[in-house]
Amino acid sequence: MLAECWLGTMPDHEADDPPADFTAAGPDLWREYPREDIPPLFGARFSPGNWNTRIVRLDNTLILLTTLKKGGRNPGSHYEYHILGPDRMQWKM
Repeated sequence: MLAECWLGTMPDHEADDPPADFTAAGPDLWREYPREDIPPLFGARFSPGNWNTRIVRLDNTLILLTTLKKGGRNPGSHYEYHILGPDRMQWKM
């Protein structure tokens, strides 16, 4: 998915663990995944310090983690994003 992202600053987030075995199937589009299940889809291992952030960098790949259902969140924790099409997302923080 192509994401248009506006950031004031972007801290450097890289996985601490070496890559794990790659899963050839990869993630399914539009499916919900628990954060712990996402890293193996990209050949990585779960670590809370990396995977509980919004953006994870693995080599040349950026993985954007977002919660689409915002019910019950504090008003100050909301950020703006929209699904623009099957391969395009707008994300403003």
